[in-house]
Amino acid sequence: MAEDGVEVATELVRLAGADEQCAHLIGSALPLLVEASKGASPSQAVAASFAHPAWLRASLVETRGDELRKCRSRRGVLAQLRAAMSAGCAGPTTPLVSAATAVPRCLRGTQVLELRALLDKSCPMVKGCAELHRRTDAIERSPLRRRPRSLILGACEQGGVLVTGDTLGNKAHLKAVGGATWEARLEAWRFRDKTVAELRAELEKRGVAVDEDTAEGDAVARREARLQGVKGATLARAAAAQAHAHVRVSRHKRAVLVTGDTKQLVDALRALGGKWIRTLGGWCLPGSARVELLSALRADSTNVVTEESDAPTSGAAASAHGSRTKPSKRKRGQHEVPDAVCEGDGGCVDGGEAEGADEDFDFEHE
Repeated sequence: MAEDGVEVATELVRLAGADEQCAHLIGSALPLLVEASKGASPSQAVAASFAHPAWLRASLVETRGDELRKCRSRRGVLAQLRAAMSAGCAGPTTPLVSAATAVPRCLRGTQVLELRALLDKSCPMVKGCAELHRRTDAIERSPLRRRPRSLILGACEQGGVLVTGDTLGNKAHLKAVGGATWEARLEAWRFRDKTVAELRAELEKRGVAVDEDTAEGDAVARREARLQGVKGATLARAAAAQAHAHVRVSRHKRAVLVTGDTKQLVDALRALGGKWIRTLGGWCLPGSARVELLSALRADSTNVVTEESDAPTSGAAASAHGSRTKPSKRKRGQHEVPDAVCEGDGGCVDGGEAEGADEDFDFEHE
């Protein structure tokens, strides 16, 4: 086997440990790899494994399985496959191509599409691979493939520019321009000191694709109306979902915490402005959204919603009798900042328990 083929085989063996679905295709080579590696180079060991008839057996072995499962690298797979095929060492009947058709289980998005194009061009016999076609067809139909890749600029009546579209993909460019603030309520970026023409010119200098919202009226009002429409449709779907969820709604500082079986309620919770907080094991929503949240959860009659009362806890009752304690503070530079900082009704950010959590109330989502 050519050296390029050995490199591809090595990468495929590593990828097998990252996904058990494709591990069975090359798992039978592992014991031979272990045996052949005694006193032999890794390249010779892999080549010997692939040459052995046992390669064709679809049996998943546990030899070195734990170590191989830690290998998550997907870099270079397409480049190595391309080099191997151009060198003529990956004919349509070789085990290498059989393993290559399983690689899409380990790849993501456009990598799968590129692999399909590569195999269709180099190995006509692979065109009948149903699994490869199923994966690529699903990616082509995915809404993520149809999301706008350009930025959309809209003028605001009170001055400034509202930026929507693919803001997540162009976040670095927007920050580099300067003067941008993320409007979580609008899920958009806003430049208060620029005009549409000025911002368009600066973004185009950076190679960013830009479209202009030419509709009449305030861009902010249109954005609010659009988000309200999306929110209403999401809550309507949630009401008819029959989720059979058991959740508890409680108060967390100035926010609302939803815990329990929330897996079927993710879309509704996000539509109401919720964020997943790993350290709390639940979803945090603005305190002002409590009434709307309870209404949305109970709109599905299959849900069981337990509402925790806002009665003071034993600690709070003790403080009412004169043992009140002040919240601890920590110094940050020249300022004193409470350990628990609540940003209005937008959510609660804990200084201590949110360390390392998925708690980015200001994070940008599309």
